[in-house]
Amino acid sequence: MVDINDVQFGEIRPSEVPWTRRANDGVLYVLEFSSGWVKVGRTAATRSDDARIVQVGRIYREVRGWEITNSWVSEVPLSTVRRAGQRSADLDDAEARVKRHAADLGRRLSEVDPMGCTGETEVFYGPAFSYLRAYADVISRCT
Repeated sequence: MVDINDVQFGEIRPSEVPWTRRANDGVLYVLEFSSGWVKVGRTAATRSDDARIVQVGRIYREVRGWEITNSWVSEVPLSTVRRAGQRSADLDDAEARVKRHAADLGRRLSEVDPMGCTGETEVFYGPAFSYLRAYADVISRCT
């Protein structure tokens, strides 16, 4: 067993069954803005992933003048329901891990220049979009 940033990797056996999204699932997303800041977030299956990204893009364009230049949405659905004996739902846990790691590598927008945008504590400067996208992808697949 190998432990990398609190994620334990053992023997990985890919599933033969395709992933399907259920009503109580959600996904992680990572967005890069024209300013170089990167947002980590999640969305539940009750709304479309594209609609959430458009909504976030509109908020940051109106308040800060930033455009989304890159986006990634996890291919793997994660449960939004906490199971017995679990501290939090899989989606909550995965999002928290990625945000914690991003905060370790950079600065939060809420600490540098808060303007009241939704999710400013989820926006980071420092870690590259490509790195956070890859990290979030691994976390979503291994949670």
